[in-house]
Amino acid sequence: WLIVHVLTIVASYGVLAVAAVLGHVYLVKHVLLTGHRARAEGGKLSHPIIAQAYRTIQVGLLLLTAGTILGGVWAADSWGRFWGWDPKETWALISIVVYFAVLHARYVGWLRDFGLAAAAVLGFVVIVWTFYGVNYVMATGLHSYGFGSGGEVWVGLWAIAEIVFLIVCRWRYAASQRATRASATPLPA
Repeated sequence: WLIVHVLTIVASYGVLAVAAVLGHVYLVKHVLLTGHRARAEGGKLSHPIIAQAYRTIQVGLLLLTAGTILGGVWAADSWGRFWGWDPKETWALISIVVYFAVLHARYVGWLRDFGLAAAAVLGFVVIVWTFYGVNYVMATGLHSYGFGSGGEVWVGLWAIAEIVFLIVCRWRYAASQRATRASATPLPA
């Protein structure tokens, strides 16, 4: 069970990393570089990058959920318990809930193209914390692999850079939306 669990979790992390890359591509190309004027958000069709990111998140979430359940099966077999609220188990559940919330928000229309792209990037920050932060920074519980074994500063700087990137994208997106609305409004006679 351990090998299947680990392979499934690692596969989910890889698929969710692809979703984050797709989110970055969309945000850079359609928000930062073109000001998001290439496609109106009001239409029914999503940008192809966003449609692919959505499907990728679905596959990643399926693998993440299956891998977490398989981890519980392995834990029941080796430790005598399915779930023990170990920090890694807790953060695995948080990751699943985050991605379920993203998919639900997209499905009901709370997130559009920009929102899904930003959520794909932010969701991967949660995944990195689930893997690296819990295992190496928190270094508690049955899943800790090292105690401050290096890289904490670089991972922290990366997470801060991602958040700053999303803030800049949000600012640029809001500015382009205001400009689009202003140009669509007829001037008074």
